[in-house]
Amino acid sequence: MHSFKDLPTTSPAELTIAAVPARIDPADLLLVRRSALAHDVGDWLPLKPGARVGTASARRRVWLTHFRRDLVIEPLRGNVPTRIRKLAEGGFDAIVLAAAGVERLQATQRLDGALAGIEVVRLDPAADLADLAETEAEDEAWDVVFSLARIDDAPSRAAVTAERDALARAEGGCDVAFGAYCVANGSTHELRAMLERNGAVRVATARGGDPSTLAAAAWSELGRLP
Repeated sequence: MHSFKDLPTTSPAELTIAAVPARIDPADLLLVRRSALAHDVGDWLPLKPGARVGTASARRRVWLTHFRRDLVIEPLRGNVPTRIRKLAEGGFDAIVLAAAGVERLQATQRLDGALAGIEVVRLDPAADLADLAETEAEDEAWDVVFSLARIDDAPSRAAVTAERDALARAEGGCDVAFGAYCVANGSTHELRAMLERNGAVRVATARGGDPSTLAAAAWSELGRLP
């Protein structure tokens, strides 16, 4: 099992997407040492001026700087417990992590006590954080594919397919500041996309009944923005 965000937008021919389980919380979390909190700056990013924020994501770096140019964004590597430990030890004032990863580790008690003294602020959703089941598409693997089909969640598959299509159009690797998030509202889907280009952040929204058409519409709108 992998997160979609950790896989390339195209898979080898011998692999197939066997199932997309129902996605859990696709948001980012801002983890803040309480000494760095400043509620007078803004509820969305309640950080003291000049706070040092750790992240390895180009999208998160650009998005944070877009809203708070005073923040000092620094690279952060390692697994989730390592990143939280660096925050707790004072290496950063705040860090940004995927809510899904933190939730899973909390469920298995692997973060027991690690978040003491740390404020957790939920940020806007990020893309591609539904789990992915992927397997070889050889004849002998089809029994696995059929078994995994029982956990496939059609709404989640439709949403992440639209997001992945948008990501492919952006040619978005780890160094591209791009994000997309698709949600369903009844029979209508909405895809929101963000792209940083030449130092400017562009945002586009596309709506429609067929999520497979939304990436092209959003990308067309991004291309028209100044």
